[in-house]
Amino acid sequence: MAEEQMVVTSNPKKKIGFFAAILVVIGSTIGVGIFLRAKSVLENSAGNIALAIAVW
Repeated sequence: MAEEQMVVTSNPKKKIGFFAAILVVIGSTIGVGIFLRAKSVLENSAGNIALAIAVW
């Protein structure tokens, strides 16, 4: 019988590029800003939900 050899290959490591990293930071900043500014947007829209959503 022929002896079978097992070939182990390593998967390439996933890398994130500079541009993708910058986009992640920008997206996170915008995402946090949406939640931090919700109260002030609603207060300044005089209770009008449609206006608050349009301004937001």
